[in-house]
Amino acid sequence: ATMERYAQIWEGIERANSDVLSSDEARDFLDRSELPREDLWHIWQLTDVNEDGQLTFGEFLCTMHLVSRRLGGADLPPSLPQALQLLVAHPAPPPSRSPLAATCGGFGAAAGEGARQAETWEVSPDRLQAYTDIFYEAPRTEPAFLASDEARELL
Repeated sequence: ATMERYAQIWEGIERANSDVLSSDEARDFLDRSELPREDLWHIWQLTDVNEDGQLTFGEFLCTMHLVSRRLGGADLPPSLPQALQLLVAHPAPPPSRSPLAATCGGFGAAAGEGARQAETWEVSPDRLQAYTDIFYEAPRTEPAFLASDEARELL
């Protein structure tokens, strides 16, 4: 899964601050893509949403997605697409910080034992990735969302 691969890359990058990737750290990493500087600058302008000169995990996921698409020949968008804006605003936590491992008990919990855990609505990173893949691979008329009839086809 693509996002899972990006999360593994995030974990593998040596960073001074484990919560963010500085512009220097990002430049060192992104230069390996061999994209033209203009493309990398444009991607940075799109994905450093809060303009603080560093990338959060969500911003990094968007950066990797845009780099990958550009390497595949796609044109860069003039602005960050809505779906990527949502990813920046609500990313899954990086793998090493995921609170899900501590709270998952889910539907397998026996009655009376772990009943509190069974009430959780948290989605595992694997399940979130599966849903994300389904969403992005679904045929649609608008790139940022599915119309009701398009979503019905998936159900």
